[in-house]
Amino acid sequence: MTRGVVERAALDVMEATARLLGTRSAFDGERPDKISRDLSLYLRQAGPDYARDQAALAWLDRDVWGAGDRLW
Repeated sequence: MTRGVVERAALDVMEATARLLGTRSAFDGERPDKISRDLSLYLRQAGPDYARDQAALAWLDRDVWGAGDRLW
């Protein structure tokens, strides 16, 4: 789940940076373009849905709140 949070945060930052820089961020060969392409490739994983499903199952298998939590 941590990987998903980091991926979402990085994608949000990349989008904000592209908006801030405007068209300069889209020119081939520009440093922001290279960084954005490299980072987006690095952030992608082969099976994101499977990874999220497994993280959710692991989280649900454990009693994270304990027996004393009246809301759960």
